[in-house]
Amino acid sequence: SALLSWCFYVLITQKHHDAPPELAPISLSLGLPVTFILHQCFEKSVIPTPQQWTILILLGAGSATTAFMLWDHAMKKGHAIQLCHLAYLTPLLSVLWLILTGQEALSWSLGLASILILISNIFYNLTHNHPHITH
Repeated sequence: SALLSWCFYVLITQKHHDAPPELAPISLSLGLPVTFILHQCFEKSVIPTPQQWTILILLGAGSATTAFMLWDHAMKKGHAIQLCHLAYLTPLLSVLWLILTGQEALSWSLGLASILILISNIFYNLTHNHPHITH
């Protein structure tokens, strides 16, 4: 549901470059009911401790907000296709960080997943030419 909400927001901002950033929380909140239902069906609920709440709030107000504002600016002013290609690096860098910090062991499945992500990005880049899209 978050994916669909985010895609909706990106499509709107691509067509309307002057769309305000305040539109993002509205579009993302459209997925909240679905997310809540899926959480209740498939995940174990955990109540955060006060320290964990503090960390969650700081992450949401700090790094997540900053990341969103930078992404929003780049989508409206930059090259959206290049930005999407760069987004492929996020899971790869996350896995690399987990391995380097000892929180995850290097495995064949992680290596294969990383290779598949890279191949899909290369394949998409080779099969889709977007010279007319600059925003």
